[in-house]
Amino acid sequence: MNVYTLKGVVPDYFQAGYVLVDKGSALCVDCAFDPSVLRALLKEQNATLHGFLLTHCHFDHVWNADVLPREFGVKLYASPLTQALLDDGSWLGNVDKEFHVDETLQDGQKLNLGGFEIEVIATPGHTADGLCFLVDGQYLFTGDTVLPPYVGRTDLPTGDEIALKASCQKLWRLPDDTVIYPGHVYRFDDQPKLVKPRHTVGREKVTNVINKR
Repeated sequence: MNVYTLKGVVPDYFQAGYVLVDKGSALCVDCAFDPSVLRALLKEQNATLHGFLLTHCHFDHVWNADVLPREFGVKLYASPLTQALLDDGSWLGNVDKEFHVDETLQDGQKLNLGGFEIEVIATPGHTADGLCFLVDGQYLFTGDTVLPPYVGRTDLPTGDEIALKASCQKLWRLPDDTVIYPGHVYRFDDQPKLVKPRHTVGREKVTNVINKR
């Protein structure tokens, strides 16, 4: 499996969306990138898209969720809490956008999308609706729950420091060699880039700042 990072369209937030590609199938994590860039990558890889997995409701991760699923004819998957949070316009600075979660995902749920085996891990703390996705038992997409060597902030609405600590402890129980793909990357190319993994659960459960709080 190859994992590509796509830069989110919201300026100055360095949001990282991901496109997973394997054997002609593709899957997206988060939903804030340029449709034309995604389309070009799928064409280049000769891959068919099978869905968008949303890690949480913050605008820098959902910005084009009103466009991308419909344009590509696939579903938007998210927490059962996400729709109500998205319906609250304050999350988007009262921008006139409407979002629709097509299918909700429960903690511990397992599903197969286009051959990708996905385990859903509820990780509240940064937001109440936080989800992480373990793909093929090895690749962990953490959104803003874990941002090595840090974690997401908890001073925004529905943030909860105690819940975030518990969520991280849940993630630290995964195998040490589980590779982490965080929701923000601070060095970006404008075009999709093949990701070289640098972070693992084994490293984070020792070095992450949440362990010292």
